[in-house]
Amino acid sequence: MLFIKMLAVIELAVTVWSTGKQDLYGEHASPIAERVTRETKFLDDQPIINPSKLFTKTEADKIMGQSTHLADSSSKFKGLSASYLCAYLTDDKDAPTGKTGAIYFLFEQYRQISDAKKKYADIMLANKPHGIENINNLGDEAYFHTDKVHFYFIMVRKGKNVFNIKVNKITSSTSLKEFNKIANRITALI
Repeated sequence: MLFIKMLAVIELAVTVWSTGKQDLYGEHASPIAERVTRETKFLDDQPIINPSKLFTKTEADKIMGQSTHLADSSSKFKGLSASYLCAYLTDDKDAPTGKTGAIYFLFEQYRQISDAKKKYADIMLANKPHGIENINNLGDEAYFHTDKVHFYFIMVRKGKNVFNIKVNKITSSTSLKEFNKIANRITALI
């Protein structure tokens, strides 16, 4: 996957820079290139996914039923996974409820399917006592969780990829229908 490969290259570049081996074209170039190839070889069978394109302001606006703005986003490459997180807040408070809506998207890709399964199972088991609804025909496994007043949460695993979307502060304009449509669209893309 291009996303995880780019993060791996960035991490290696930072490592090289901090050790004082900045001459990427000189005597250190070959070992660095070999390390990048070795450490990212597992990605060769991965589809190219740009997670920042999976969930954008357009999707946030549709789900929240009003204009939003990007409040935060970050990407990380750590050990066996890469992740992308973003958060959108509604531009205005919801008049009927007085709430400012927020929506969060987390995309993670793992080197091994077993790692993705473990991540999914750990979160699902933590939420199960509070009531979850398993969803058939969405990725390899998926579930939905809500208290019907404050939040909607969906988690989907498809192969080595796991994503979740969470609305925290449901407002009078929040659309569960759009929430479900967008989760289905993202699943189809990964």
